[in-house]
Amino acid sequence: MAKRRTNTHRPWQKEEPYKYKTRFGSHREMLKEEHQESFETLKPKDKVLCEDEFGEYETEVWRVDSGLADPNRYAQSRVKFS
Repeated sequence: MAKRRTNTHRPWQKEEPYKYKTRFGSHREMLKEEHQESFETLKPKDKVLCEDEFGEYETEVWRVDSGLADPNRYAQSRVKFS
C-alpha cells in the first residue's frame, strides 16, 4: 500500500502576523502622512491616499475604518506614479 504524502509547506500560511487590522478594509493607520493630520476636517466624499503591502491606492474618507471591505483596496487598478 502506498504511503500518503503530506505537504507541510503551505505558502498561503504566513509565519508573521498580518500588519493591518483586516485584509480588505481601509484603516486610519494606512493613510499617508499628509492625510493623517487633516483627517478630521475632511468631508466624507473627499479622496485620501492609503498604502498597504501591495502599494498605494486612493479611496474615499467614508470608507476608512467603516468596518466594510473597500473595493478600492482589493481592486486591480492601483495608483501608479511614473
